[in-house]
This record gives sequence, structure tokens and C-alpha cells, in this order.
Amino acid sequence: MDRQIGILKEMYQGWTDIHLNETGHTKARNAVSILSEKGISRIVSSPLIRAHKTAEIINDHLRVSLRMIDGLKERSVGILEGTIKDKSIIAIDWIYKAPIEKSEPVYEFKTRIANALHEVLDPEHTTLSEFDIHSATAS
Repeated sequence: MDRQIGILKEMYQGWTDIHLNETGHTKARNAVSILSEKGISRIVSSPLIRAHKTAEIINDHLRVSLRMIDGLKERSVGILEGTIKDKSIIAIDWIYKAPIEKSEPVYEFKTRIANALHEVLDPEHTTLSEFDIHSATAS
């Protein structure tokens, strides 16, 4: 396995638009067998390359409606993006303690995600079977 792939696994990504690595490809392919039995009617994805590629891999097998929603992007972590994760920062729950320079404030992130979920839960779709690729949740 490429050293860069290992490093990317331990980096703050946020809005940094990186390609899906081989581990991500494998996980997406493995998810197909689980998801194919769930009656999923559409897939909703963040527009970030890694999320959208995951959605495409899964949709190659499910063949359902695929929609990108900008509001589903991860939280921007500002100046930390692209840097190696500091486990001590994570351990003290840094994301809520103090603002990170040039990052998306937590309240804006929560509002953006809430609006995106409202968009996903469009009133036209009264019965919903969704898979949110970005946060890896199924409903």
C-alpha cells in the first residue's frame, strides 16, 4: 500500500477534496452486499470527490437516483486541513473547545447540515429509504 494513502488516513481532511483511496474503494465495494438488501431508493452524497466516488461505486450496483447536496460536506477545519492529526487535540474534543483559524464555526456547520437534511427529506418523498454516503448512515 502506498505511503501517501496511509498518511491521508491520519490527516484532517474537512473540505480538502482528495480522491478516494484504495481502502475507501474496498469499503464501498464491501458495502454493496449489505446495502443491496435494504431497499434503498436513492443515494445522497456530499460533492467532495471521496464521498461522491463512494456513492458512484455503490450506485454502479444499486442503480438508483444519485444526488449531490453541497450542504453534506464535512465541517471545514480551516488551517488544520491537510495536516497530520494530533491525537492529543482529538482527545480533548478540540472541535468544540475553541475556534480554529479559518474553520467553519460549529453553529454554522450544524445549521448547514440541518438545512441539507431538510433538503434530503423533501416532502415529495413520503416514504424514504436514504443512504447518506458522507456520514455513513442508513435509514
